[in-house]
Amino acid sequence: MEKTFQTGSFSFRLKFPEELVLPVDMEKFLVKTDSADYTYIITAVDILPEAEGELIVDRVDLQVFHTKEGLELDADGEWRACV
Repeated sequence: MEKTFQTGSFSFRLKFPEELVLPVDMEKFLVKTDSADYTYIITAVDILPEAEGELIVDRVDLQVFHTKEGLELDADGEWRACV
């Protein structure tokens, strides 16, 4: 399934399995358009692949890993997304 959402000037397309139920609150941001700033793909798997990159968030219910692909170092020494 594929749906596009927009909040302010930010829009994104979400591609996800039919069996996935999105939160009802997301319907407020549903738009009918063929264009989106970003596309996120959700895939259901039985086993997760080994994560790559630096672990930047480590919670009981969430881990976020950071890789430098698509990023650039700014003047303050912080990594920023390239657009």
